[in-house]
Amino acid sequence: YNNLKDELYNLSDENKKLKNELETAKKDALNKANEVKNKQEIFDKAYEYYNKKDYSRAYELFTEAAKLGHVLSESWCGYCYQNGYGVTKNLKLAAYWYEKAAKNGETFSLHKIALAYYNGEGVTKDLKLAFKYFLDVLGSNINNDFQNRFCFLKTRPYEKKHL
Repeated sequence: YNNLKDELYNLSDENKKLKNELETAKKDALNKANEVKNKQEIFDKAYEYYNKKDYSRAYELFTEAAKLGHVLSESWCGYCYQNGYGVTKNLKLAAYWYEKAAKNGETFSLHKIALAYYNGEGVTKDLKLAFKYFLDVLGSNINNDFQNRFCFLKTRPYEKKHL
């Protein structure tokens, strides 16, 4: 009888531990879901400000969402810097944000950073990197753009030498 009582007591402790672990896992999952929701909400608000032509506020919110890991916001930061929307035009910072978003798989940014390396805008002209990014662009869903194909063909001699 005492052994059975001890076993039930031990099971009760294990159940409490498992229950606590489950509650912690639920809270963690909820926090992550809220974080994703918050990033998207910040981006959505930034886009509203952009459409209202309040570029300074839009840029602030795009930057906030980008710092939380919102990839499309990274691209928009590059776009703001490239065009001087809400910030002083700065092609180096535009290239920085485009490359960051491109490395995270954002297709518009792949196109923009490929052109930046091809033309030497905000970065040192580098046809090898331009070629690499144009290959990525050609494999993306924006591969019908004539300019991408033209630049790809002009950088093609770098394929065998550098890749």
